[in-house]
Amino acid sequence: MQIIFRIVTVAFLFCKGSGSKKARELFMLCRRYTAQEALDMKLINMVVPLERIDQEADRWCEEILALRPGCIEVLKTSFDMEIDYLAGSLGKLSGLMYPDWFTGLEIKEDQQAFFEKRKPRFWKSRIKKL
Repeated sequence: MQIIFRIVTVAFLFCKGSGSKKARELFMLCRRYTAQEALDMKLINMVVPLERIDQEADRWCEEILALRPGCIEVLKTSFDMEIDYLAGSLGKLSGLMYPDWFTGLEIKEDQQAFFEKRKPRFWKSRIKKL
């Protein structure tokens, strides 16, 4: 059930940050985006060429390490508390939202499609259920 908790928590955080419409689009359509598109949507902080990624990460680390450690710890804890709070309250709800997440027809179709190297036909399994 831990996967559901994380998905629900991340989805909720996206709603808070990007709005419900954009969050639904991102999670329901599962499209791939370029780095520039992700930057435009404020999903990432910056775009860095692959050959410079280590230098940029080092630069960010140096910048953070130059700040007062106590302040960084307070900020980090504040963000963690927000995420932990959401995981706790939303985690309880997620089990009620989809109780057969790991045992239902959809997961069986997903597994079978994976082994048969084909796209899952989820709606077929939904229609059988009705």
